[in-house]
Amino acid sequence: MESKVFSKTQKIIIVIIAAAVFVLPFFFKGASLEAVTDGVFLAVLALQAAIDALTMKIYRGLNLLLLVAAVLSALVTSSLHLPERLIGAAIVSLPMLALSVMIGAFGMGDVKLCAVIGFFLGWQKMLAAFFFAVMVAGITAAIARLLRKNGERMPFVPYLAFGTAAAYAVGGYLIEAYTVLLFG
Repeated sequence: MESKVFSKTQKIIIVIIAAAVFVLPFFFKGASLEAVTDGVFLAVLALQAAIDALTMKIYRGLNLLLLVAAVLSALVTSSLHLPERLIGAAIVSLPMLALSVMIGAFGMGDVKLCAVIGFFLGWQKMLAAFFFAVMVAGITAAIARLLRKNGERMPFVPYLAFGTAAAYAVGGYLIEAYTVLLFG
């Protein structure tokens, strides 16, 4: 396996981003155990995204750490029930799995990571997270296509991480607004 050595600047940027993402839950949940577990999840996800962006690799150990953080979050959070989390784990990851098997659209690391993110967010915010991720990835891919050769692979975890953070921060508001729009 090829090893990628990160420069000092890259390491500093990664730590700053992870630290900034870690504090995000404290703005929404105050100083609480729930904010700590959610902050750990988001910080590790930011680390996984940075590694994927730089190396096109997803580390199983970090996915396992994300799963542990998601389970701990579930244990200290009463706002999401287990069925919502289990549906969240499947609602995006199963279609991604099908696309991976049929046409190789995603790597298996992306599929597994989506399942963990879905368990962490629940099904409604997972749909919002995936929507954000696909929209930003699509715009980025269109721009990249204009600027460089076609067919270049793109890491997807940075977009999943962005979508997760966005859904975590504003997903509830969007879901509420969408529900009001649909049902009055």
